Amino acid sequence: MIKRTFFALLFILSTATAALADFDKGFQAYNEKNWVQAIYYLRPLAETGDDKALLLLGNMYLQGYGVERDPSEAMRLYRKAAINNNVEATVVIATMYQQGIGVTKNYRTAAEWYKRAADMGHSVGTFGYAMLMYMGSQGEEDVRLNPDHVASYKWFRITQNLSKTKVSARAKAMADRLATQLQKAEVEKADAEVAAWKPADVKNLPPIPQEPVKSEKPKVGSAPEKPAAAVSSPETKGSGKN
Repeated sequence: MIKRTFFALLFILSTATAALADFDKGFQAYNEKNWVQAIYYLRPLAETGDDKALLLLGNMYLQGYGVERDPSEAMRLYRKAAINNNVEATVVIATMYQQGIGVTKNYRTAAEWYKRAADMGHSVGTFGYAMLMYMGSQGEEDVRLNPDHVASYKWFRITQNLSKTKVSARAKAMADRLATQLQKAEVEKADAEVAAWKPADVKNLPPIPQEPVKSEKPKVGSAPEKPAAAVSSPETKGSGKN
């Protein structure tokens, strides 16, 4: 029994080592812009759920590197990586919802993704969430995001403390400005929360944000739309996949 367990452990270790070696080769090819080689090594790993391989493949589909540009496919890959708690993919998804790349623009959903990255301690996530809380957004009720300047102040301060970069310097400037606009008690409470804050353990994170469902409420006084005429499907375009 011990011998069988030992050989099973050796098999697991050898498989993990081989996967790591393949990722290193794929990552090197990616950095060298050798897209065919990158896909050769990364795609099999992505199909097993490797979050780093999914992230790089997502980048390739988002930018059209070695494949036909396909933001929707990029989003699918990023989402699979984010399910495995890849914080970089989480930030990219937030940005895609904020800018409407591959998805319908939705600031509320973008804020949920930024908040998840912020909870994981990613400075772009904390800054992105703070900015959305500062600005808010207009639009239909199901996508509208109301500003929250107290939360914005808190997350700007957290960003300021995470690293000494241009992002943290900008966050400090925003927080200093908000501090003059908020009530003293609000600032003190937020400062106490900032002092106690630390990145969350990924095991304690809530489920990833759900894909938004677009509201189908008809506009008041509008006539029902006529059904669209049936059209024949165009021939399938080449995907550019290797």
